[in-house]
Amino acid sequence: MATALSPVGTLGDKLRIGKLRSSVGRGELDSLLKQPETSTLQRLQRLGFSESMLEGFFRPFFRGVFLESGLSTSSRKFDYLFRLFSSGQAALPAGGMEQIVRQLAAPLSVDRIRLETPVDSLAETTVVLRNGNQLRASRVVVACDPWNAARLLGKDLPKRGHPAVVAYFAAERSPIEEPVLILNSDESGPINSLCVPSQVAADYAPSGQTLISVSVQVQTSDDQSSVYPETNAILAQLSEWFGAQVDQWRHLKTILVENALPVQNQLLPRRFEQYSMQQLESYARPIVCGDYTDIASIQGAMLSGRLAGDSIIQQLSLFE
Repeated sequence: MATALSPVGTLGDKLRIGKLRSSVGRGELDSLLKQPETSTLQRLQRLGFSESMLEGFFRPFFRGVFLESGLSTSSRKFDYLFRLFSSGQAALPAGGMEQIVRQLAAPLSVDRIRLETPVDSLAETTVVLRNGNQLRASRVVVACDPWNAARLLGKDLPKRGHPAVVAYFAAERSPIEEPVLILNSDESGPINSLCVPSQVAADYAPSGQTLISVSVQVQTSDDQSSVYPETNAILAQLSEWFGAQVDQWRHLKTILVENALPVQNQLLPRRFEQYSMQQLESYARPIVCGDYTDIASIQGAMLSGRLAGDSIIQQLSLFE
């Protein structure tokens, strides 16, 4: 009903939304990764969505998901994520995203985890640390970003990933009343989207205040470095949206994450499972996991970790 009454898009667009949701909702989730592949933009255009729907919803929303504005990301990834978005609600861990890592580490004793210990190289089941020390294990899992993984495994470096920039502000009150995502649909100004995380989890904000999160558009310069707007330009657009109250907002921090998301214009069906089966031939070879081996996302990262564990269990059953 909310979609039907929305001012974005035509009635035909809303019927197509229902048809798309029904289509991607059938069968097993992984079956979507075996469908014919094109770009997300071509997929939406072939489905017949109007230009107003593309520019008013799909482009600004998925620009924030894919971290690229051309919607060149694989249609397989789009279908996969659209199914998840349309079948459930997004969530925030009350204590921040770090709680996911803490929950995974909780069963381990403190002496089992080494922090700030860079790895220089790998030699089958031997890990050589930058300080020269060596660690030996029956199994080695490479769980890091794709660029360091390629270095450690002697592979070609993948292309540069998509950067992300988020500016955070503290305010006495929220500019919106509901826990919603505000999209910039006309592409004017530096802002892509805005949300208020403390509307979902109050502990995200400074005590007695509201936390405002602003995702801004990033440009790539000729030397491949990321360029993003000054705080004053962000505040100017926020003032256009919310008026004089913005003058009282306090800028907390602007964070740039280079290579925040791997480029996934082509997506092979469950690449990690195919790769992990090869590992069974030789348990001395490292097992690789990370979001880039799956659907690049927090979900993909966690799933690839579980698949890595499954692979080790299979190896143990075969070789020991």
